[in-house]
Amino acid sequence: MLEPFSFGVGQGEAVVRDSKRNVNFAGADPRSDGAAIPQGPPIEK
Repeated sequence: MLEPFSFGVGQGEAVVRDSKRNVNFAGADPRSDGAAIPQGPPIEK
C-alpha cells in the first residue's frame, strides 16, 4: 500500500480536446513541475 502521494507512481498531466467548441482543457498534478496553462480564445482575422 502506498501513501496518498508517492513518486513511485509518478505524476500526470492530461489534455482533452473538445472539437465541437474548438477548445482544449488541461489539468496537471500540482505536486510536480507540470503545468496546465489555459488556452486563450481563438483569434479571428
